Amino acid sequence: MGCNCKGGKAQIINNLQSEDHINMAREVKTRIIDQKEPSMFDELETREVIAAFFSLYPNAKTSPSVQNAIDNINHAILNYRKR
Repeated sequence: MGCNCKGGKAQIINNLQSEDHINMAREVKTRIIDQKEPSMFDELETREVIAAFFSLYPNAKTSPSVQNAIDNINHAILNYRKR
């Protein structure tokens, strides 16, 4: 297994402890996710949800489904702890 480091400096795997990223995810949740079912999202709303996912998980290798992105956004918001 790799050490997740380059030149002795660890890379950030995700942004789950970044208040700015969590606040952006909360805003997307409040404005889009909590307002309607995923099947009713228009293209822009879908892109915003996916963008919020990639903001939290910048090293994700594949694009998630909308439902998977929502689940991960909700999980990140619920598990956020201020340092």
